[in-house]
Amino acid sequence: MQALINGVLTDLSEAEQAAWEAERAAALVPAQVSRTQALLALLEGGETPITEAQILAAIDAMADPLARERARILSANPVWRRDDPFVAEIGAAFGLAPGDIDDLFRLAVTL
Repeated sequence: MQALINGVLTDLSEAEQAAWEAERAAALVPAQVSRTQALLALLEGGETPITEAQILAAIDAMADPLARERARILSANPVWRRDDPFVAEIGAAFGLAPGDIDDLFRLAVTL
């Protein structure tokens, strides 16, 4: 594969190509989606559907009352941001890796 780097067409090694493709894929993850898009993606996008009721139950199960209230507030936010720790916490609660969450954001933006 070749890439234009600083105005020069350059052959990329396999490792450089993999790194370039990873950077490109990461750049294509939407920074935010609507709450509705996120919930639909969770319901439709994974191997196992994740419902809003399951998300609320996971929030209710949080031991720290402050973290629980923060998560409740953020779950009701009309916009879910990919870089919000709430998204990572909820994803982890359901066994989702960061790449899985990225895929769900890519799907969500299409819904």
